Amino acid sequence: DSLGRRNQPQPLGVAVTVDLSALIERIYVSPLFTGDLATVRSALAEAGKSSNIVVFREAFVADTHERAIEACRPFLGAKYESVARWGHQNVLPATDNLAVPFDQLVRNRFIIGNPEECGRQLLWYRDELGAACVSIRCQWPGIDFKTGLESNGRFGRDVLPWIKS
Repeated sequence: DSLGRRNQPQPLGVAVTVDLSALIERIYVSPLFTGDLATVRSALAEAGKSSNIVVFREAFVADTHERAIEACRPFLGAKYESVARWGHQNVLPATDNLAVPFDQLVRNRFIIGNPEECGRQLLWYRDELGAACVSIRCQWPGIDFKTGLESNGRFGRDVLPWIKS
């Protein structure tokens, strides 16, 4: 690039690393990102890339926050305990620790709660992060297929209309 950086990750604030030689394919924005989004967008523009941000999140919606947590804790907790044991967090920014209790892990990392809570979280990704798309995952190892499917359906029936209102 114009700054002489080739195939080297370049730090762009807290919890963001971008390889400017393959920018769009290698951008990682931590779920806990609090950095300067203008810097990310500037780097994308410099590389002639679109500033569309796509977010992937574990998600679960239920009648209440407590029911949502109760329904997904055993499965998401086990999944992320395994991911932490595999050493995945070693490639994440130091501020993005997976080896923490579930109640701490869930904060700002997953979209979990009642329809209004989930809607507010989705609006944050759109309005504050500038996400063009949020892809949700409601199915994890061990969860009953019907339970995951019902949560996915509730996003369409209960969360999206709340966002539009």
